[in-house]
Amino acid sequence: MYWPDCPFPVALITESKRPVIANVRPLCLGAGLDWSTLLLCALDVVRTPYVLFTLEDFFLRQQVCTPRITALFDDFKQESLHMLRLTPRPGPTIDLKNMEYGGFEPGAPYKVSTQVAFWNVETLRQLLVSGETAWEFEVNASVRSAELAGFFAVWREAIPYRHHVVERGKWFPWDYWKFSQMNIGVDLAARPVMTVGETSKWIIGKILSKLVRRVPMRLRRVLLS
Repeated sequence: MYWPDCPFPVALITESKRPVIANVRPLCLGAGLDWSTLLLCALDVVRTPYVLFTLEDFFLRQQVCTPRITALFDDFKQESLHMLRLTPRPGPTIDLKNMEYGGFEPGAPYKVSTQVAFWNVETLRQLLVSGETAWEFEVNASVRSAELAGFFAVWREAIPYRHHVVERGKWFPWDYWKFSQMNIGVDLAARPVMTVGETSKWIIGKILSKLVRRVPMRLRRVLLS
């Protein structure tokens, strides 16, 4: 709906289900695998030097500008980058005087994340460790890549999904309402909606997180030392 001219082949990682979705290749990799191992197995199957990685609960909300995405991808390849995040969550901490993207200081928190990004597959392989959850990967891989250059993020969102639609197995109320109005083939009855208390707790946590990110990196290190 929002990206009908997507120029990339699409693969969906599953354990055992084989959904029939137009122009989507299901990768049924077996049940019982942890998140990192499942992703490593998927990289073995797709056999490409680069991937545009995204999670399944990042729902597009506006039209994607394909020329901008392809231009970013060309830059990503030409500059031999390790990662180019296509949403500023978190955004870059180093201004390279580039209107599209910037870099990260050594040790920047969430330098690695599971937000949508172009990845060099070999770099992604090196940072993945079997047994880790997605959340552990973000924290631990950021540490593992602390001194490694070549990680970048856009200043302005290129893939318009804003944030995930499900938190701890439950729909955000506003996303449930929005996507229930659209015929997108999602079984909204398969999972519950967050309560008012759960939603309020999440919002407060996001506000506090944004306030922390406004603290300069050097001061954060002093406070945490």
